[in-house]
Amino acid sequence: MKFNFDKLIKIILVIAALVVAFSLFYYYVIFLPQKEQFQIELQEQEQLFQEQQAEKKRQSEERIIELKNQEKATQLYLLNDCLDEASGLFLHLSNTSLTPCLNEAELLIEKFNKYRDTMIFSNEAVNHLESIEKEVGSKVEICDFIQNDIDEKVKTWKEECFKKYPQ
Repeated sequence: MKFNFDKLIKIILVIAALVVAFSLFYYYVIFLPQKEQFQIELQEQEQLFQEQQAEKKRQSEERIIELKNQEKATQLYLLNDCLDEASGLFLHLSNTSLTPCLNEAELLIEKFNKYRDTMIFSNEAVNHLESIEKEVGSKVEICDFIQNDIDEKVKTWKEECFKKYPQ
């Protein structure tokens, strides 16, 4: 048996050329397109991830703003409620303390006017009229004191409201 080295070399060269051709075919037709497709998908995923992160950040910022607005609204509501209580205190104190005082002063003024209109002038009548006038003045001073006390209490209450719930 005689080997023909030329044929063998030709076969080896053909096989080598086929292996190189197959390798080039595989690299350009199969591997590169897959690699490029993978890179494109990776970029799309990165972009999607960045968009999701940006959306989460935007939502977080909106939520923070919403919470701050809710906190401000709550503080405003509590302040208004506190101020309403101060107004209620004013009405309560006025009705329980000031109104009766003013009613008594009004009755004294009516008594004074009635007595003045019907009196017969004498020293005793003038003295009685002066005593009623002093009583009216005293009652008005008391009512004025009560009014100032109520105003001070309500003012203090309102100041406490603004300290508790600053705006």
